[in-house]
Amino acid sequence: MLDRRLRGLDVHALADHLETLETEVADLRARLSRSVQERPPGHVLFLPTPAGYVLVEANEPPPPVGQLLLLEDGCFRVQRIGRSPFPRDRRPCAILEAAPHGI
Repeated sequence: MLDRRLRGLDVHALADHLETLETEVADLRARLSRSVQERPPGHVLFLPTPAGYVLVEANEPPPPVGQLLLLEDGCFRVQRIGRSPFPRDRRPCAILEAAPHGI
């Protein structure tokens, strides 16, 4: 049964299609590589304070989700990583929440 199905396949068409897909993957990898290289270094912190939200710019990579940060305004946990709120800013933004006292 398998032999009958294999005889009906157009191997040349499949090889051409595979080559097209490999070219598309290579193009996407090149675009992704350029995109990562174009991203400016650093990240933005978005944190709550009693006076409202504050944005802090940092030069290092963003902290991982769940990490505790001790800042001048208190202790915070990274809730998630999102996009920077600044227009046309490609840096990631760490959204922080106040950490419960006693941690």
